[in-house]
Amino acid sequence: MRYCLLVKIVILFVSCKSLVHNDNIISYQYIGEKSNLNIIGDFQEIPFSKGDKIRIMPAYFREYGSLENSIVVNIGVDKKYAFMHLGAVVSKEFGPLKKTPREWPRKSSDFDNVVFSKPLKEMDLLKRKQRILKDTITVKFGQKEFKFAPKQKSSS
Repeated sequence: MRYCLLVKIVILFVSCKSLVHNDNIISYQYIGEKSNLNIIGDFQEIPFSKGDKIRIMPAYFREYGSLENSIVVNIGVDKKYAFMHLGAVVSKEFGPLKKTPREWPRKSSDFDNVVFSKPLKEMDLLKRKQRILKDTITVKFGQKEFKFAPKQKSSS
């Protein structure tokens, strides 16, 4: 009887710990000049060059297509900039993110839609979240850099 009660308490503790410390999504927000920032669906649209804009969606996802427990950065930019070949994404906490094949069809042939990811599922749940919350992601393209930090949850 005591053993059964102890097992139930341990299971309850582990379950509650998981709910408190593991989010499905931790989104990152742009930390640069926000006066011209637009939100388009899940993307943050930022002025880029000569009136063009770059759309960036950085976040940690428990599940994103076939990716599990990964930081994912989805970038959309006009093909004339060749971001597919020249861009890079780096996490301050986890290092460079790798280009990842897209799983969903592209909507526009004029736009490059590039996905970068960094799997984190081998890392302990609590350590992973702590590191994500103090992370900064930098999207680099030539001399341009766009920085993102985890969006802090409001206390309301």
